[in-house]
Amino acid sequence: MSDAYLMFERVMLLGIKQLFYNEEVTPEEDVSVIEGQDRIKKYQDLQQKKVDSQKTQLKKRANKIVNHFLKGIEPSIYTSIHENEIQPEMFLLKWLRVLFTREFDLNSLLYVWDFIFASIPEDTRLGLSSKLVNYDVYDHKDYFESDVDPMSSLDYLAVAMIIDKKQHIVGKQFIEIFMALN
Repeated sequence: MSDAYLMFERVMLLGIKQLFYNEEVTPEEDVSVIEGQDRIKKYQDLQQKKVDSQKTQLKKRANKIVNHFLKGIEPSIYTSIHENEIQPEMFLLKWLRVLFTREFDLNSLLYVWDFIFASIPEDTRLGLSSKLVNYDVYDHKDYFESDVDPMSSLDYLAVAMIIDKKQHIVGKQFIEIFMALN
């Protein structure tokens, strides 16, 4: 049982646990001591950090999947989702939080998990490092452009699943798209 818990804990530390809750970060810095244009810039930066801290990590990942990857790969699907005002987290929530468990039968799921876990960089794989590292990839400044996310295969798999449903999305109305994605 302790082996199962250890594996669960390590998976959570790879960026999954942030999909379940949002730790509010309220930047507290005194901008009154800064002079001139630097003060305005610093104030704007602090306000943006406050806005960003209110976004959940799930929403950040879901937006990355749809607004970054899908938009570049399949613009027609992105346009249908965007025009029908379907929020990415509405359908990606259940896919990402349970690592696609609800979407596949057990035999297929094992292959899916092999894909997800095999793409984790070797130095951060489960059990290979004695030190637990908490990957806070969602707050990394280059989150959209970099490979800092050890669970990036989740994004690619989600995009592939959305593309697989293309015929049920492009040119359809809200309810049809929503049903296809859920």
